[in-house]
Amino acid sequence: DEYGLMFQNEWLYWQHHGWDEEIRKEYTDWVLSDGNHPGIVIWDAINENRNPFIGNVLIPELMQLDPTRIWDAGYMTASDMRMDEMDEPHPYEGPKPWVDLKKYAENPYPLGNLDYRNENNIRSMESSAAQLVNEYGWVWLWRDGQPSKLTVDFYRYFLGENSTATQNRAFQAYWLQLETEWLRSIREHAGVLAFTHLTNNYGYTGDWFIDNIKDLKPSPVLHWFRHAFAPAAVFINMTDERYVKNRPAHRPGGDLLLTLAGVNDSRDEVKGRVVLEFYDKNGKKSMGREMEVTLLPDIRTNIPVAVTLPEESGGYLMTATFIPDDTKYGRQAVSRRYIKVGEMRNYRFFDMKY
Repeated sequence: DEYGLMFQNEWLYWQHHGWDEEIRKEYTDWVLSDGNHPGIVIWDAINENRNPFIGNVLIPELMQLDPTRIWDAGYMTASDMRMDEMDEPHPYEGPKPWVDLKKYAENPYPLGNLDYRNENNIRSMESSAAQLVNEYGWVWLWRDGQPSKLTVDFYRYFLGENSTATQNRAFQAYWLQLETEWLRSIREHAGVLAFTHLTNNYGYTGDWFIDNIKDLKPSPVLHWFRHAFAPAAVFINMTDERYVKNRPAHRPGGDLLLTLAGVNDSRDEVKGRVVLEFYDKNGKKSMGREMEVTLLPDIRTNIPVAVTLPEESGGYLMTATFIPDDTKYGRQAVSRRYIKVGEMRNYRFFDMKY
């Protein structure tokens, strides 16, 4: 549309079933009524479900009505339907309401580790069709900054009791930035879509706006998505040490060896600079190092690097800022990781604004 937004338009078909002729009538009306919206690029017929009539009878019919857009049929893959244009893996990570938190704590999701692989998610992508991640990020908030019906225990686990709306929104933005970096760096998906742009309030999930919806005031998530979804970017490949519990601290003044992951969605090599910096608990900045990098097209570029840590113990925010030489490849993009330096009982961290 005029704002450059592209949408996967999903029908409300999730654990709700109707008879075939009614589904045909409603889906036909849906395509005819919404089909003139230029922002719609994918019709999503089913969410996390399977239906042979929709996948093998109705979608081929509707392709004749609208041959210009892609059709998605939930969890149906090439083994379920004849015309499988895309699949929708949903790699949700982190504690869920039905997961024992003590068991989760024994083997937590290493937020920020870009080499992490969940075998169940990998198996879900074993299909001949393009894999478009259209759901991830189990960290929904309502527009007043409170956890949704599904995420109360999630926020309680990471932030404790009675966290504020400001704390919740900052954590949500950080979590989704790192999880988006992880999905983009895998490079096995055809694409990653942010779920969900706009939805109902006070429900099971949420969207990326705050306060009165008529004002469309963006939450911190949308601002940090600009960095995580930058077409050319460099991400820190390192597990978070603020929220992932029981991570060991680093030696003050020691050398930190890590790998940066460069992603580049263009067909050209992208050259630029990476600046590594540290922010102490008060936001005071100190220089890590700076280097020239070249990001190869399409694939992930691994960049090994060593950086000297601050001498003073405490909680730090480490950032990697990628600045492309040519602005046609985007503006600068910032990757973040919280780290612990020196042994302390309590660590305080700087919450960076976007």
